[in-house]
Amino acid sequence: MSRVCVDPGHGGRDPGAVGNGLRESDVVLKIGQYLNQALSGYNCEVRMTRNSDVFVSLTERANIANRFRADLYISLHINSATITAHGFESFVAGTLPPGHQTRKWRLIVHRQIMEFLSIHGIRDRGRKNDTAITPNGFTVLRRTNMSAMLMEYLFISNPDEAALLRKDDFLRGIANSTAIGIARALNLSGSAPELIGGDEMEELAIVTNKEVDAVNVYALAKRVGCGVFPREVAEKRQVAKKIIVAGGGTDGLKGDRFDDLSGDDRWFTAGNVGEEFRKRGEK
Repeated sequence: MSRVCVDPGHGGRDPGAVGNGLRESDVVLKIGQYLNQALSGYNCEVRMTRNSDVFVSLTERANIANRFRADLYISLHINSATITAHGFESFVAGTLPPGHQTRKWRLIVHRQIMEFLSIHGIRDRGRKNDTAITPNGFTVLRRTNMSAMLMEYLFISNPDEAALLRKDDFLRGIANSTAIGIARALNLSGSAPELIGGDEMEELAIVTNKEVDAVNVYALAKRVGCGVFPREVAEKRQVAKKIIVAGGGTDGLKGDRFDDLSGDDRWFTAGNVGEEFRKRGEK
């Protein structure tokens, strides 16, 4: 069974970045706890470096992961700079060679997170090396003995992004998308967070082609006030009079009207869902 060490940064006497009424240590602890919950649906063991507002040194964080013999260590952070700085970025050790497994896993996790964040118009700042920030790299990425990556989820210094970081639904979305990325990277068996559609026929519903993609339409579903259903359910019964299709096209679906957001692949579909989310917000 694969093992994942989840490390919410800072804590206790170290609040991390502070801005717009938020403390980084509090925000990443929530994300870490939600990530722990989301990973419980997969065939893996999870160890958190902290589960409350306590201080844990950087060296001890790495030691916890090493003693746990984790297959993956993921460190959770929120960025801070100017009030206009924005976006998401991820880091691995700059000493890793091209094609290293850690870089491949980071690519999968990064893309999955961005698939969710793109719905909210969040900028992708890229996949980076820790040595681009400090010549010696990050302590937690240097001293861990397994694949290790560090996430910087938005900017606490940016008022608009801080407003998102105050919302539990948004933090759950970050955690769920991170869990799905980890599951894909480590090829874990199990299931993504449950879909939210009901048993009664609705006026409007969203149908997603795969359960693991459901997190990417949660924001749209909340905005339009409808349920989300896996494709296999919508092929067996009519779940709504009008269906927004997020992947897989309309063939085989039962419905009166369709709004097909399916793209050539899951990335194009995510872009279409994000554009629909923004359009709905303008009305």
